[in-house]
Amino acid sequence: MLPHGVSTVKTSRSHDDALAIVDRFPVPMCQFARAYRCRGFCGQAAYGHDDVARQTFYGFRCHIRLCWPGALNRFDLAPGNASELAILPELVNGTWGTRIGDRNDWSPKTKAELAGQGLDLIRRIVWRAKIPGHKESLAEPHSVWH
Repeated sequence: MLPHGVSTVKTSRSHDDALAIVDRFPVPMCQFARAYRCRGFCGQAAYGHDDVARQTFYGFRCHIRLCWPGALNRFDLAPGNASELAILPELVNGTWGTRIGDRNDWSPKTKAELAGQGLDLIRRIVWRAKIPGHKESLAEPHSVWH
């Protein structure tokens, strides 16, 4: 039985807790074709979507918080379908400073709640602009920190 909840990692490496990155990655329990027969972690694992591989997986999603200069500070192993916004307040609880996340970690409501705790949540917005005169082609991506 896996415990669900944020765990703090104790490290002897010095790190700066004021700047951290929050991210996640999938932890599949079996191949997708065998997922309906997978009995391991029954009732705890769930189906989720892997954005990098662009496919559905069955298993867990590991949410992590890395502090500068790359020290793993906190992590959480949640079902594959757990919302990133639901896990984020647990990862940053009791901390301060700047947190860098992606589009899944950001919402105006969450940003306002975390600002009340002394946290600044920023994300990188990336979009592509069409080249004038070309319908299918895309120009270089543009980005803004928000």
